[in-house]
Amino acid sequence: MFNIREIDYKNFGKCLEISNGIIKAVVTISIGPRILDFSFINGKNILFNDEGRIYQHEYADSNNTYGENNIFYFYGGHRLELVPRTWPKTMSPDNEPVVYSKTDDGILFIAPSLPLSEGIELSIKIIINGKDSNLMVVHNLKNNSNEQKIVALGGTTQLNSGGTLIIPQNKLQDEKELSPNKAISLWPYSKFDDTRIHFYRNFITLKQNPDISRRFKFGFNNQSGVCVYKKDDLAFVKNFLHNSKAQYPDLNSSFEAYTDENMLEVTSLSPLWSVAPNESIYHAENWTLKKLDSSKPFDTIDDIENFMKNL
Repeated sequence: MFNIREIDYKNFGKCLEISNGIIKAVVTISIGPRILDFSFINGKNILFNDEGRIYQHEYADSNNTYGENNIFYFYGGHRLELVPRTWPKTMSPDNEPVVYSKTDDGILFIAPSLPLSEGIELSIKIIINGKDSNLMVVHNLKNNSNEQKIVALGGTTQLNSGGTLIIPQNKLQDEKELSPNKAISLWPYSKFDDTRIHFYRNFITLKQNPDISRRFKFGFNNQSGVCVYKKDDLAFVKNFLHNSKAQYPDLNSSFEAYTDENMLEVTSLSPLWSVAPNESIYHAENWTLKKLDSSKPFDTIDDIENFMKNL
C-alpha cells in the first residue's frame, strides 16, 4: 500500500508525494517529470535539488518554437534521458505540466509532447511495494512516429554533495587474463590525474568535493549493475540490469558518473535499441535507501571493503 497527495514543493511548483509510511518520493507534475526527493519519512533528502537553476541550456531558434519556455533545466533529482545525447533533440525544454495516473502497482508520469520530440513519448513509473525502503523506477519510451529510432534510455540521478560513490569492479571472466574486462570512457573535460577518482582492486570510488569545481565524467561497462552513494549516515543503492552481450552507447558504457562542486550524478543505461514505429522499450532501476550506524567518512580501502561487505 502507498499513499499519494499533491503538494507545493520548494520553487518547483506542484508535485506528487508518494509514500508507504517508511520512505517517500516527490515527483514534479508542473514540469518534467523529475523525482526531486527520495528520503525516509522526516529524514534527509539524498537527492540534489537545483533551486537556483544552475544547470540549464537555452534553446535559441528563429521560429520561437518554445516561446518563453525555451530553456532546458536539469532541475536536479532524477530524470529520464535519451542517449546518445544530441543538442537540442535530447534536451528539449520540458517545462510543461505532466500527466499522471494511478496504476495497479504504482504511479505513471507521462511527459508532455514536445516540438522536437519527433513522435517519441517518454514516461516514468514509480512503484513502491510493501513496508520497506525500496523503490522501483521504470523508464519507458514509445515510438509514435513513422520512423525507426535507434536509442538508449538513461536513468540519471543527481545526488547531494559531500558523499562517496562506490562501484564494484568487473569480475574476472577469463582465468588466463588474456581478454580485457573493463572499458572506461572519459569525457573531453575529464583529466586522468583527477584526485576524486580511485581505482582499487575490487572497487572504483568517486568523491564529491565541494572545493573542486572542475568537471569530471566517466563511463564504465558496469557488469555488476550496482552503484552505492554514501553520504553521512545514508546509503543510496541503485541496481539495474547489465547485458554483457548487448551494445551500449558512449563507447559501450552501461553506467556513467559525473561530478563538480555542487553534486554527483549517476546514470544507468539501457542497451542501444532499434525501436520500430508503435513499439516501446523500457529500462528499470531498483533504488534502496539505507540508514547507517555511522556517518564517518572512509579513510582506507579496508573501510570501503568492510562497508560493502556489510551493506
